[in-house]
Amino acid sequence: MPDASTKVVYAALTGNVLVALSKFGAAFLSGSSAMLTEAIRSAADTVNQVLLLVGTWRSRARPSARHAFGHGMEIYFWTFVIAVIVLLAGGVASIWQGVMQVAAPHPIESPLISLGVLALSALFEGSS
Repeated sequence: MPDASTKVVYAALTGNVLVALSKFGAAFLSGSSAMLTEAIRSAADTVNQVLLLVGTWRSRARPSARHAFGHGMEIYFWTFVIAVIVLLAGGVASIWQGVMQVAAPHPIESPLISLGVLALSALFEGSS
């Protein structure tokens, strides 16, 4: 049975998956580069939650001859990997979309879709 911290990670994972899917859907429907960037960032957040679960699972491994003190410190390695992913994925996506918008700017075409995604995101994140 998962402990309380693992349940929180599962709840956040569910919320992040729903947010990422809604943002990808909105990016597809509206063609919004900002929504695509946000969808990529939300997908990176989803991967982060999965890596936290991997780190939590691996940190609970029993001590062995090779790891006499156990694997408890692995959680710190996986949180470091998560930090790198957040910075790289979010930064690269933002820079790429920024360059694309400067090169060929587009007016806002469907703000209601973006506002709908904002409302869905608030609902999903708030409930998780």
